[in-house]
Amino acid sequence: MFKFLLVFFLFLLFFGCGNPPPPEFFSGTNLDSLSIRAIAETTRAFQITAFSDSLIPLDSSSFAILSRYARKASDRSQAKFLTTSFGLKIVSEKVNDTLLFIKDTTATLILRRELTGELSLRICSITPYDSNAGMYDTLFLPVDSVVKKSFRATTWQWGHFEPIKKDTAERTWRLVKITGCYVISIPDEENSVLIPYPVALISPDKVDSVFSFGYMSSRDSTKFGDRRLYYYLDTACLKKDSLLFFTGGKTLKANITPWLNPDDTVLKFISFMDNSVMERKEAMAGITLPTFSLPTFFRINLMVFTCEALTYEKKNLRGIIWGVSSRIK
Repeated sequence: MFKFLLVFFLFLLFFGCGNPPPPEFFSGTNLDSLSIRAIAETTRAFQITAFSDSLIPLDSSSFAILSRYARKASDRSQAKFLTTSFGLKIVSEKVNDTLLFIKDTTATLILRRELTGELSLRICSITPYDSNAGMYDTLFLPVDSVVKKSFRATTWQWGHFEPIKKDTAERTWRLVKITGCYVISIPDEENSVLIPYPVALISPDKVDSVFSFGYMSSRDSTKFGDRRLYYYLDTACLKKDSLLFFTGGKTLKANITPWLNPDDTVLKFISFMDNSVMERKEAMAGITLPTFSLPTFFRINLMVFTCEALTYEKKNLRGIIWGVSSRIK
């Protein structure tokens, strides 16, 4: 009997006093969620800088491309313009976000936006309607007017957050990493211009490549991709997977290779916003980056738009904008 009780006691000791249950999976509190979303609302890294109320003149290269397209386009069912400047602005946006809390008290915020925008075109000439032929003329008559078109767009970006002290109940969160780009598709991912090949950003002393989601593969894991997460904090800016760096005061160009429908002709731009003023130039002509006394976060916007929306009265805007996460040093 004693042996039986001893065996029973050892059995309970062995199976009843095992490893303690694992800690409860971290799921964040309502205060954590509010804090992270507040950071996303106020941090420059999550702001879209690709749009401006200003009508920005086309540089000579872009105007020449668009003028050639307008004069060769043969559809006479609607009026055609010669555009001298255009602007894009956001009229309204709907934000859909997903907040994922991960082990070790980290969190990822995925932001998707549905945008309603307005395209404003300043035109210097237009083809008049020919009532005898029942279609628009092929000749352009001078005019000074602004034409407005509404458009839709979708965009997404990710952010990775960590608390300053992970073991405290009341956590102070900070943004640690962001996606390489925000990607704005006009009107949506399925119908915008596609760019499945690498885009080279060229400055006098360096070349960096930005890979689109259609091109990324495991062998490109060390390259700069739009869906990868890169360090945002100044204190971590020298790590291998940091944001792109560019030198202030240098001219930055872009070699963009879009994948187009056979009938598409496009304009390709590189732009940035500085003190609420946007500069936009034809991509290979390039822009001059501002110089700052300290390294700063910056958005380099790469834009591709089809010429038809900037030429035809009733054609909808199609295009894509990459807001490339960058630093000026």
